[in-house]
Amino acid sequence: MVFSEAHVFPGGKWETSDSLEVWEPLFGLTRPETLSSTPLTAEIELNSLKITAIRETFEESGIYIGSGSLGPPVSGDFYQLCREKRALPDLGRLRYFVRMITPQNTLRRFDTVFFIAAVPQGTEFTLTEESQSAQWLSPAELLDRAAELQLLPPQCLATLLLAHYPLFSDLMQANPLPTTVFPLMSAIIHPENPKCVVIVAYGDEEYPVSAFLPEIKGKRLRIWMEPNGIHFEISPGLVPYMDRAQYRLVRDFNKRLQIVPKTRL
Repeated sequence: MVFSEAHVFPGGKWETSDSLEVWEPLFGLTRPETLSSTPLTAEIELNSLKITAIRETFEESGIYIGSGSLGPPVSGDFYQLCREKRALPDLGRLRYFVRMITPQNTLRRFDTVFFIAAVPQGTEFTLTEESQSAQWLSPAELLDRAAELQLLPPQCLATLLLAHYPLFSDLMQANPLPTTVFPLMSAIIHPENPKCVVIVAYGDEEYPVSAFLPEIKGKRLRIWMEPNGIHFEISPGLVPYMDRAQYRLVRDFNKRLQIVPKTRL
């Protein structure tokens, strides 16, 4: 697979069978949940994407977020399996966290929505044909082990946003989540190095803010994509509950990540 050597969050591609119109007879939903459009992003329907998230999480980790039991994880007709088992995905347990869209000049583009969900303590993974290993980590632990786990830039950014909250209860109670203003990462060609693309997210002083976003000064939340590797930078204060907020992650062509302390950003 494209990311076979990296650790990623469970997820995958939306399928037509995940559509709310297909599932409506089971849910009885007539009012879909939507994420409103902004000057930077189009409106999207979240219920169908939640079904995708629950299906992919089940297929890749064996963890099922819903009522009833589906048994061992399998790939196939998820809707039919739920009907046969009289099980129903619980869309209410998934909360929208952040949407990330890769820049237009990248070779492989993704428009990805991240959800958060709680599962009972002690929930274990079941490895499937779609996974090689799995483990539970806190955001701080995941960042500390970024080199070992080959964490990719979008996962780094999502994890740093999660680290804003010291407790899971704080994260679930935040309303609205501040991350709703992180809908898009914007790419800038470095003026001194045309081979370097700088991907900046909202929170960075060079992010192209619109009228509905406050101006940012003196902060960095960016990914440097250069021929010799990838650098990730975040300024102190953007992740208030972490002591080690001032660092960068460097990924070279040997597919090794290093955490490099930075004296100033």
